[in-house]
Amino acid sequence: MDKKTILISGITGFLGSRIGALLLEKKHQVVGIKQSASKTCRINPFIDKIHLCTLDEISELNHRFDCVIHTATKRGNSNDEIDQANILFSSQLLNFARAKLIPHFINFDTSLPASLNHHAHSKKIFLKWAKKNCGNVKIINLKTELIYGYDPHSLLFPMQVIEKLIANESPIQLTQGNQRRDFIHIDDAVEAVFTIISNLNRLTKPFQQFDLGNGTAVSIRAFVELAAKHAQSTSILNFGAIPLRSNEPTHLEANPEPLKALDWRPKYSLESGIRDTIDQYLRRRTK
Repeated sequence: MDKKTILISGITGFLGSRIGALLLEKKHQVVGIKQSASKTCRINPFIDKIHLCTLDEISELNHRFDCVIHTATKRGNSNDEIDQANILFSSQLLNFARAKLIPHFINFDTSLPASLNHHAHSKKIFLKWAKKNCGNVKIINLKTELIYGYDPHSLLFPMQVIEKLIANESPIQLTQGNQRRDFIHIDDAVEAVFTIISNLNRLTKPFQQFDLGNGTAVSIRAFVELAAKHAQSTSILNFGAIPLRSNEPTHLEANPEPLKALDWRPKYSLESGIRDTIDQYLRRRTK
């Protein structure tokens, strides 16, 4: 595959940093967008191999980009901050892609319904706007399920509960856990992105969407209990202590067949992925 120059938003985050590392390993050139206050701990191992810039500096870039990978997102804090990140910044980034004649824009979306929370709502607002205002930029939308994997800086549910289990924190307060989700290991998610990058010449439609998940939904309860088993945790799991969120979907499951048609295959089952994640946490705790 020809060497590509790729712009990644959210380069310092869980997903962006892993994508950047793999693309560098595959000999592509990576430019990353970061907030001025963002910590660089996730990208320190390769920070000298990438060009970093802030949002205010992207207009000064003279690179000829082959693709934008938009991983930056905001989940918590105020609705205004969420809108600034997920709508305003996202639209500025797409406008930049249009102005610079960047042919492809990979957007990380969520499988969660807009009615669940403001984060999901803001992602849907941007996507609707993007489909109408993309110009000649081809949008590849990744409807993302629950990504998990080793990340000591994460505030996401899978990693938070795994860390509590390893620490034998007790009790761990949970919902009933009957809602079913499609969990995908971070390495499989990153490989899916690389598969798309490798097939950009085949993705010629103005808009294409892929589900990013394994294609198997399991209950939150089953995920937590499996993680507790592999962590050999003594934590008390207090299922039912927390009520479900309003409009919480009972079942979310990806259709991975379009990605598989591009020759992507997940490496991890849920059990092997959880085992790998816990092993990485334990190895680093003993160092």
